[in-house]
Amino acid sequence: MRPAFKEGDALRKFDVVMANPPWNQDGYGEDVLKRGEFWGQRFRYGFPPKSTADWAWIQHMLAICRDGPGRVGIVIDQGTLFRGGRERAIRSRVVEEDLIECVILLPEKLFYNTMAPGTIIVLRKNKPEDRRGRILFINASEEYEPHPSIRR
Repeated sequence: MRPAFKEGDALRKFDVVMANPPWNQDGYGEDVLKRGEFWGQRFRYGFPPKSTADWAWIQHMLAICRDGPGRVGIVIDQGTLFRGGRERAIRSRVVEEDLIECVILLPEKLFYNTMAPGTIIVLRKNKPEDRRGRILFINASEEYEPHPSIRR
């Protein structure tokens, strides 16, 4: 996980960051992430376990998001919301800093390469006053129409 966008000796910042990174990608524990540039800025909430880089992706996206107007949208495995251990610790810190604006639960079998249900997490660095201290949860897991001829 080496940042591709830099400005001089710093991370390049964006107003909007969106991605659908590889879900549950393994091999990105603390030892690997500390070999990358700007790791102190990018993983300030903690290091994910070696078994899944989901929270490494989310933290990287937050790190390259501008402080004022910055927003992040990520499509990721629903397990990101529930797994314990290191992921719980990171997630708790992100929630405590009031960075999560919305969580949208998606149906299972929506993506061709996995049966697992996904989620869209929207993060915002500077929520409007009326949204502070709140997270909007939308359960869209049953909001779909099955294709008439394709079973997956």
